[in-house]
Amino acid sequence: MKIEEHIKELVRSKKTLFVCMGNLLRGDDGIGSYICHKILEIKQCDNILIVGSYLENALGKIIEKRPKNIIFIDAVHTDSEEGTIIFKKINNDDFAKNYPLTTHSIPFPLLLKFIKNELRDVEFYLLGICASHTSIGNSICSKVKESGETLFRFLSKEIVC
Repeated sequence: MKIEEHIKELVRSKKTLFVCMGNLLRGDDGIGSYICHKILEIKQCDNILIVGSYLENALGKIIEKRPKNIIFIDAVHTDSEEGTIIFKKINNDDFAKNYPLTTHSIPFPLLLKFIKNELRDVEFYLLGICASHTSIGNSICSKVKESGETLFRFLSKEIVC
């Protein structure tokens, strides 16, 4: 199944929360926040949550919304070329070693375990863009931004608010 079809299915079938991560001051790391800020400029959605670099500060809001699916949108570091879009169901056991997020203060798998303890039926997904430049003061590189624009166009049509 193509990325687009799988996301459409998630949005149509269950309550899905989009959690957008990343620091806009750290180049490619900010792509998740960038995408969601653009969506929120054109439509007001309560199923989009921008958390920046600190997912742990939004745990209460996430749990309060009681989603069935959470799609994390963020920059990732992988062996793939920068700008490559990755969509993967998150299996907490292998996630940390295969799809590490760029810059976050508490280990991501620990935060997922906390959410799972509160919302037992929740499923986690990663919608990531492979990053390369994440130093403070950098801007988002052209390949990552192009992929971000592609995701923005798609998500802005598909997300039901």
